[in-house]
Amino acid sequence: MSDIPAYYISAVKLVQTLKKDYDLKRLEYRIKTYSRFKLMIVDEIGYLPLTREESNLFFQFISSRHEKRSTIIWNKINAFLSSY
Repeated sequence: MSDIPAYYISAVKLVQTLKKDYDLKRLEYRIKTYSRFKLMIVDEIGYLPLTREESNLFFQFISSRHEKRSTIIWNKINAFLSSY
């Protein structure tokens, strides 16, 4: 079995990192860095509300991975619903 390069991050940490890199004019670099992982797991989505700017950054992140890499978006509701 081969190893799959994967990366786990909370949604809050992801958005904070994207926002910081956007402010520093290096968002494209950060998104390319995340694209090297075949699988990204984003946890705790919906834990905190996102501003319009943060939602836009999250959308850019998801769009950059669409049809290229796998992304799992997880929250506690998923765990709750799967127990039924």
